[in-house]
Amino acid sequence: MVWWLTTGVISAQRNYNLGIDLTKTIVNHFPTGGSGVVIEPLYLYSKNDSKIKFKIPFGYSQVKMENVFFNSKIKTTGAYIKPGIGYSSSKNVVPYLNLLFTIYTINNTYKLDGPVFGDYIDEYRHSNLFAFGIEPNIDYRFTLIKNLALITNIKLSMIFYNSESKDFPVHYIAGAGIVRSSKVIRSATRRFISGVNIYLVF
Repeated sequence: MVWWLTTGVISAQRNYNLGIDLTKTIVNHFPTGGSGVVIEPLYLYSKNDSKIKFKIPFGYSQVKMENVFFNSKIKTTGAYIKPGIGYSSSKNVVPYLNLLFTIYTINNTYKLDGPVFGDYIDEYRHSNLFAFGIEPNIDYRFTLIKNLALITNIKLSMIFYNSESKDFPVHYIAGAGIVRSSKVIRSATRRFISGVNIYLVF
């Protein structure tokens, strides 16, 4: 009886994996003037021998972009969750379709040079912004050692709704990425954002 219970617990533990993204914080430093941090844990679940897989990435991000407007620093802070489902007979290659829900806040600190009366520094803030979309993606799993693997994820984020103001355009959406060029002020918001993630999974 004890052996049966022990075996059942071990089998149940193998139904799910936990992971953490290794790349997002590094990638955010590549755009000119960009910096910040993104923390994205990952939850994976599938029953033994089942072709149906479940995946939930979720995270927090705080990203700064300093070259969007002259003498300005834009900070975007947000949280997101991406529940999704996949179907595959393979454990190493799994396509998924995930939803994307994100809530974020924008702070823009700007400075106007004043050679006579001194510099003028101010800030505007937009809170409780919301975006929704879907994210078709595919996982490639590479086993490192027992119970430890790397997953390379290729994704395409498709934003269907974003509560930005036309007077204060959004340049970064938490969970999706950069949606507007920092070099072209009047550039259109991108609805499709491609990317690659690498997760350490155990």
